[in-house]
Amino acid sequence: MIDFIKIQNLIADQEYLYSHPLIKIFAEFNPATGEINSRRENRFSKKYQIWGEYYGLTFLFYEDGTTEIKGSLHVYFNRGQHNYNDFSFRDLETVLIDLKHTFQIDIENSRLNNFEFGVNIELPYNPNVLIDSVIMYRRKRFDLQTGENKHFRECNDHEQFKIKIYNKGLQHNLNKDLLRFELHYSVMEKFNDLAVFTLADLIKPGKREILSKKLIETFSGLLIGDIRTMDYSLIQAIDEGYKSPEMQQNEIINQVKKSRFYREYKGLRTKDKLRYCLGYSFNFWDNIHPKNSQEPDYTAKRSKSNRELERFKELLQITGANQIHKEANEQIIQKTKELCNPQKSVQSEHITNTKTAWKIALAETPKTVQSENYYYNLSLYHSNGIKKERCLITEIDISKQKKGSKFLSERTIKELYLSDEVTFKELVLKYGSKRKKLSIEKQFYFIAHNIRNKHNRNQKIK
Repeated sequence: MIDFIKIQNLIADQEYLYSHPLIKIFAEFNPATGEINSRRENRFSKKYQIWGEYYGLTFLFYEDGTTEIKGSLHVYFNRGQHNYNDFSFRDLETVLIDLKHTFQIDIENSRLNNFEFGVNIELPYNPNVLIDSVIMYRRKRFDLQTGENKHFRECNDHEQFKIKIYNKGLQHNLNKDLLRFELHYSVMEKFNDLAVFTLADLIKPGKREILSKKLIETFSGLLIGDIRTMDYSLIQAIDEGYKSPEMQQNEIINQVKKSRFYREYKGLRTKDKLRYCLGYSFNFWDNIHPKNSQEPDYTAKRSKSNRELERFKELLQITGANQIHKEANEQIIQKTKELCNPQKSVQSEHITNTKTAWKIALAETPKTVQSENYYYNLSLYHSNGIKKERCLITEIDISKQKKGSKFLSERTIKELYLSDEVTFKELVLKYGSKRKKLSIEKQFYFIAHNIRNKHNRNQKIK
C-alpha cells in the first residue's frame, strides 16, 4: 500500500552508507578536469556530488554531511523490479525492519518529506475507460497524460496533496487490466492530518486504518461518469467552448443538441439531457462556479452551481453512468481490507534471505505475540537491550516520559490520540470523564488523573 517515500535528512551515518557493500556508488566526472561535478535535484535543493542506489532506493550524499533517501519501498521489496503486485502493511513492516538493520537507519526519528500510498485493483474492462471517466475532485481539475506506456490523470490540491489514477497494466506491459489509485503527500501540513511524521509511524497501530480511510474517502469523492455513455469528441468540444474567451453558450448548446446521446436517449427530460451532456466537461463546472466571494451575487451563483452539481449526480444515478464508480469503489474497499490484514504477506526472496540482525530478532520473537504488536515487540530486540518502562495501570509504554514516571502523562495521552485511535478510545472508555461538553484537552487531563486515582485510592471515575 505504501510506495514512494522521500526523507531529506535521513538519520543514519553517511560514512557507513557510503562504504556499504550493497550500495552501488555513482559520481559524475568532468571529462576536461577529472573533477567530480556537483549536482542539484532542483534549483532550491542542496548540492551533492555522489549518490548511491540499491534495489530502487537512491541515497544522495550532500556536501554538508546530510543524506537523503528516496524511492519505492514496494519496488525495494521486489528486488528493484516492479510495484504492480500487492504490498501489505505486514510487508512494509518487514521492509522497514530490514532497512533499520541493513543500513543502520533510525526509522523512529527519520522524518518523512514525501510519501505515497495506494492500491492496485484489477478491472473487468480497460482501465482507460475509468480514467477517462474522471471529471473532477472537489471542483479541481484532473490533467490527462498519455503516451506509449502511459495513461493517467493527476489532480493537485494546492501542491500539497496529489491524486493519481493510472493504467498500471499499460505501464508495465501486463496482460491484465490493472488500475492504480494513489495519494501523494508532499508537504508536512498535510501529514499532520494523518498523524504520520516518521518512517516508524507508517506501521504503528491504527495508522493502516487511517490511511485506508483517507484513500477510500478520496476515491468516493471523485466525480465520475461512465465515458462510454457519451461522445468523447463532444466532451472535448464543450471543454474547448468553455475555455474560449469568446465563448458563445448558444453555440455549445447547439453542438450538444446535435449529439447522438441527446437525440436518441429517451429516459431524460430535454433540460436534463442538456445538463447531463454539459456535466461531463470540467470547464463547464469551472465556468458556472464563482471564484471570488467579492463578486456580485456570489452566494446566489454558488448555490445555483451546487444545485446543478447535485442534479448531475442524480442523473448519473438514473442513467447508470455512476456504476463503474461504485464497483471500483467497492474493489478499493476490499483491497484495503486485504492489505491491512496482519496475516497478509507476499513472500520476498530478497527480504527473507537477507542475513541481518532483524532475522535473529524474528527468530527470537515469542510466537504468542499478537500480530498487532509485531513492530513493538521487535523493537525490544533492536534497542540495545533497553527494557521499556510501562504505566503501572495500563501497561502502555511510557519510556519517552521523564525518568521515574509510573503512569501515563497528559502529553503521552495526547500522542496516543493523534497516532493510535484504538488505544485512545479504550482509555476513554475505561478512564475518561463522564462529563458532557468536555474539551479534548480536558479529557486528556481527566484520563491521566483517573489513572493515578485508580492506583492510589481506587476512587470513582470523575
